[in-house]
Amino acid sequence: MRALLASLLLLTTVAQAGSERIPLLEGTVYTYAASFPKGDEEHIVVLTSLTESEATFGVAFQAVGERKDHPAAFSAIRRVRRQDLLSSHRINNIFQTGDAELFPGSTFMHLSAASLQTLKSGAPLPFVLGTIKDYQGLGSGDSLFALVSAGRKYFRGEVQRVGSATVPLTVLVNGVPTVLHSIEINGRLSVGGDSVSGHGWWLDDAQNALLLKGEHSQLVRIDFPQPVPQQTLAQSLSTGDCRATLPGIYFDTASATLLPQSGTALDQVARLLKANPAWTLTVEGHTDNVGGAAYNLDLSRRRAAAVQAALLGRDGVAAQQISASGFGLTRPVRDNATLEGRAANRRVELVRACK
Repeated sequence: MRALLASLLLLTTVAQAGSERIPLLEGTVYTYAASFPKGDEEHIVVLTSLTESEATFGVAFQAVGERKDHPAAFSAIRRVRRQDLLSSHRINNIFQTGDAELFPGSTFMHLSAASLQTLKSGAPLPFVLGTIKDYQGLGSGDSLFALVSAGRKYFRGEVQRVGSATVPLTVLVNGVPTVLHSIEINGRLSVGGDSVSGHGWWLDDAQNALLLKGEHSQLVRIDFPQPVPQQTLAQSLSTGDCRATLPGIYFDTASATLLPQSGTALDQVARLLKANPAWTLTVEGHTDNVGGAAYNLDLSRRRAAAVQAALLGRDGVAAQQISASGFGLTRPVRDNATLEGRAANRRVELVRACK
């Protein structure tokens, strides 16, 4: 049944995207993950508005603090002009306190269509990257959150495509592991006596050339504004093992606090329970393996309970219809050795008592 659900969701994704594209849709949620000694941090970008002239993104950084149950948070708005998505060779990928919402002439998580075309032709691309030099040493640091107080510089140079073949990268698209095709670029950029790498993997799509992977972070989830079709979710909970992974659920890093972006998925489950009053569902929490068995078991139980409580707070959901359980790191679905694998293992599943 899981295979059927994945196939149906993938067909939905393809229908939305047109072939293998990831469409630029208002309401889409992008989750980037970065690995640090204290655990993975997930940073959420929401395309909150898309007009003929610009795209507006809401960015929420959820960083592991001194205590794992007290993450730090930082949010910002970034507006990007449509003309810059078409032609800019400048990217400003740092968010800092006091920033303006709009940096004319820059994108922040996209290559422009013109840049992608130049790189795919094999020609070198003059490139400007707004970042900080210390960003290159983040692998041994505590958190991306520390960057909000650092000084931005604009590094200049040339980048060029690496090889001529696309590079497949796996991203969870509406909860389904989906292979996206990227182009790899590299080059050295400098300002004054400092230099940084321009190494990254970008979606091979002129309409939405997203950053899929950098040296320190990776796009691990894309959730479109349309939730999983309710009939698909109902079918998955009615046949086979009566189990479904629920995409669109977001928590603070290392926390059981649900983020507002979870509302669409929670509303969908509430409608499903209201339409099927005889159903009973268990919310299962699952984690990656960072932090040890006891910590993750407790976290998974608290996250499942948080989802249960959020559902019970919605009209039409009866207390006897929903329970919660956590399994920690004991039931991985992907390899915990990779960022994308750990992201897949941090999940919420619904299980129906149907036998």
